[in-house]
Amino acid sequence: APLPASSRRLVFLIGPNKTGTRSWAEMLGKVFGLRVLHDAGAWSKASRAHDAAFFEGPYEAFTDGDNFDVAWLMATFPAATFIFNTRALLPWLVSRHFHAQDSTHAFLAGHVKSLAVHNDDATVACWVMQRDASLRRAQQALGGSGRLAVLDITAAETDPPSFFTALQPVLPTRPGTAA
Repeated sequence: APLPASSRRLVFLIGPNKTGTRSWAEMLGKVFGLRVLHDAGAWSKASRAHDAAFFEGPYEAFTDGDNFDVAWLMATFPAATFIFNTRALLPWLVSRHFHAQDSTHAFLAGHVKSLAVHNDDATVACWVMQRDASLRRAQQALGGSGRLAVLDITAAETDPPSFFTALQPVLPTRPGTAA
């Protein structure tokens, strides 16, 4: 029988979007052998609803979350690890810009022939402030607990051995996995 979620070593990626969440999901599954839920709405909603039963399912890692209740997750799952996934600022801003543009076009497809997306200086500054505030909240909630790792996905591309070495102590693995 599976362990209750409160005693399982779950992994939550709690960084902002466009920081390699899909790459993280693939890596956590393929390299570390974890079962991953890459779904922005499902697990975030369950955390806000304080639905511990949701986390007793088959998944061990949760990526691509947004607007989750970190304090509740931390208290409810004392064995969990939290990774604030990040990315170098300029590539993140470029990716964020195109994501916003693509999302807007997808939402309006068939309703408007063209749409100019104005990601002006104020909008970009707001994104950066939100990103920085998100990291500060994670550090305030989890700092000093030994349960927060701040990791830049670009390190996986530039120095894979060091990146994977840094990950091994914070991630649960199953017997027979590469880690």
